[in-house]
Amino acid sequence: MTAAPLASRRRALGLAALALPLALALAIHVGLVVPVIDATRAARAAADEQQDLARRYAAVAARAPQLQARLDALAARQAASPAFLTGGTGDVALAALQDRVTAAVRAAGGAMRSASGSVDAAGDGLERITASVLFAADIAGLAQILHDLETGAPLLFVERIAIAGQVRPEGDALVARRALEVSVGISGLRLTVPEGGS
Repeated sequence: MTAAPLASRRRALGLAALALPLALALAIHVGLVVPVIDATRAARAAADEQQDLARRYAAVAARAPQLQARLDALAARQAASPAFLTGGTGDVALAALQDRVTAAVRAAGGAMRSASGSVDAAGDGLERITASVLFAADIAGLAQILHDLETGAPLLFVERIAIAGQVRPEGDALVARRALEVSVGISGLRLTVPEGGS
């Protein structure tokens, strides 16, 4: 063998001896170090996200007394609102509703025939109080009764109405030959949430 190929071979072996540790170091870096670095970065990002979330929760928790005070004020305003039927129970509110209808019928010159009702949960701290009433009234009295019930306080809703009777035209108006028999389904809402909103 000549010296030139031998030197060339030694150089190649020297380069291979250098390349092998470099390749091994690169493989270790890519196979072990890079995943550890990526996992560390992901863990830091998750920790930062958790710290941000904890800061936001702390900010909301710091506002909790203010929010509770606002909620209590709203609940007090709602409880004092004339829009809702009052009464310690749904049955008491139903009796008050029937009394209101009876008073409106009598004020209009009508006569009560019967009344019944029910109390149902409406959700969100409300009960739906429904009364079915049967009364007799003339046309003008019926108009006054419906007006009084639908425009007064608390808010009431006429859900159904059935009118039986005979009317005849007299000039520009209708006149009942006898009192109209009127069946009305009417409802209102009662708050069931205790004061303070809790």
